[in-house]
Amino acid sequence: MRILGTIAAALALIGPAFAQPLSPPLSSGGTNMPPDFYPHPKCEPIGKAPVQPGNDPDAMNSYNLKVRSYNQKATAFSLCIKAYVDNAQNDINTIQKVVHDAVAEANAH
Repeated sequence: MRILGTIAAALALIGPAFAQPLSPPLSSGGTNMPPDFYPHPKCEPIGKAPVQPGNDPDAMNSYNLKVRSYNQKATAFSLCIKAYVDNAQNDINTIQKVVHDAVAEANAH
């Protein structure tokens, strides 16, 4: 269950970023990008956490299998979102470099 807490904390931090619509732009200025230009994450959703059963041994075994599956999905989702965020940061860095280079060239003239 420790993984669930870690993933819940990570989602609490990054969730609001994914809840924001990608358009309109955050600033009131112009943009060079079309609306909804950036790809959304293709990570498979985790689904709802299993509900703990009573004291029935068969129900507990079924629950344990569901928890194991849920934890595996949560781990895969976490890795997928981390890769998505890392790639997005690389894209941001590339865009910033292009802008900084353009400003430097404009200031050189």
